[in-house]
Amino acid sequence: MLISFLITIFLISGAIINFYPFKTVMSFQEKVKNSWTDNKIAPKIPHGELLSLKKLMKRINVEKKEGIKRLKKAGIKFKSLNETIKEVAEKNHKKPVEIFKILKGK
Repeated sequence: MLISFLITIFLISGAIINFYPFKTVMSFQEKVKNSWTDNKIAPKIPHGELLSLKKLMKRINVEKKEGIKRLKKAGIKFKSLNETIKEVAEKNHKKPVEIFKILKGK
């Protein structure tokens, strides 16, 4: 039991102090975590795919005319601005984040 306790203390202090073997593991973990999403482009709107085109444009400060122009230029088909991002993405065989990028002008 004492050995288990000492190993636990060693592991916890190594993670807190961040010395060599732990530092490598922690930096690798950070690289993996950052590779999952592109935080510079991904929307910071929880469940943004459930917003209508109209509401999303309002939240990201894109005028309706400009948003419609960007979507049409990218070949995105939609019936109305009341359709959700998810619906528009599915119709156009895209991911919701791709629709977001188009609206942002990226």
